[in-house]
Amino acid sequence: WISDGGITSGIIISGSNQYIPIIFNAYRQYSGDYLANIIINSNDQSAGVISIPASLNVTGAPDLKLSTNNLYFGDLFINGTLSIELELENAGVENLEIGSIEISEGEYFTQDTLLTIPPDESYNLVVSFSPTALGYQEGLLSLTSNDPDNPDVVVNLSGNSIPAPSIVVNPELFD
Repeated sequence: WISDGGITSGIIISGSNQYIPIIFNAYRQYSGDYLANIIINSNDQSAGVISIPASLNVTGAPDLKLSTNNLYFGDLFINGTLSIELELENAGVENLEIGSIEISEGEYFTQDTLLTIPPDESYNLVVSFSPTALGYQEGLLSLTSNDPDNPDVVVNLSGNSIPAPSIVVNPELFD
């Protein structure tokens, strides 16, 4: 979480100074306080070793990543059911709380309504298409979460219901 800016040693002429970049990076750090000491060793008789306290306070966050923004179910016989998994990944460092999972329009459904996904883990949300009417259908899957960058996410759903095959037997009876 803390690193030097590439300067690890050098010579400073008497009466001058040297800028030393120190980089603080909170990426992938969990919430909390981080403490360290920056140690400077010198041949200065009056200073010798200098220890400078450094601290970083991190407020971590969840980060929702989707495997896709579009689920296409293709052609499906009327009254059939096809399920597809949508991977929801928490790429953040705090629990991802999905407080609402809703589907609008079309004949799509899911069993899940609330989820908690720990950091660095994934969940496969099963979305199903079960058409009872013929034709192309679109729907929207809406997820509301505690991801501060993207609290509301929408996934497009589409599929086409086609007639189931039928069979006619003639003659009706066989010997």
